[in-house]
Amino acid sequence: MLVSEWYSPIVVMRQPGTEMDPLVYEDMTLADLRVAVDYFISYGNESVHALDIRGINLKSNVKGVRINCEGDQKLKAKKFVTVTVPRDHAVFLATSGPVEITRLIGCPLHVRKYPADLRWKSNADEYGYERYENQIVTYLHINADPRSQQWGRAPREWDSPGSVFVVRQDGKDIWPKQVEALFKFVHSRLEPLFKDSIGEGDVDRTKQEVIDYMTTKKNYETFFERYCHGSTADPSHAEIEFYMMDRFA
Repeated sequence: MLVSEWYSPIVVMRQPGTEMDPLVYEDMTLADLRVAVDYFISYGNESVHALDIRGINLKSNVKGVRINCEGDQKLKAKKFVTVTVPRDHAVFLATSGPVEITRLIGCPLHVRKYPADLRWKSNADEYGYERYENQIVTYLHINADPRSQQWGRAPREWDSPGSVFVVRQDGKDIWPKQVEALFKFVHSRLEPLFKDSIGEGDVDRTKQEVIDYMTTKKNYETFFERYCHGSTADPSHAEIEFYMMDRFA
């Protein structure tokens, strides 16, 4: 049952990108239907809202980050691009919740795929078979549920997901440098631990040890302090806090 009253037939269309009023809409897919259902379930009900809307102007915007896949990068797009997302965008209403790794490490993010650009979508000869690849997004979706048989591996749907955008669950802005640093942490620190835990690394490690590492604030502080040293000899506290993104606050 819908939590708000809706009357008469309802037409639902696919919204490409993050613009408030795009000039063109697209045909729906089954995945889009799931988003529409999430929206109707969540509309007007704070108890199931993924974003705490109390005191927030839903007509305002939040800064997110587009992460471009190989195909879009070959069209001269940068890897990370700041995008403006309405605070009432359906990405905040997803009942599926944030990406598990980002939740565990203290900065839950929601991710939404972009439709493939028609210029490279069906043109493997020119743009390569790796045109859908987006390694950063794949790493962020490594399964971190210790009860799952897929622990330590990304689901197939996120193996070559194309371009996506990410937003913070709390509705605060997120910036390209923060997303890049987050990826480096996952890639250089967490992926080796996951490999150890599934018998593909150099050390015998339990799943719980991996989770304990992800949920320990000191590990982030140490990593991002060293990360900041890569760009400046004496990083300030503010610089380190920028990359910490209010973790464990």
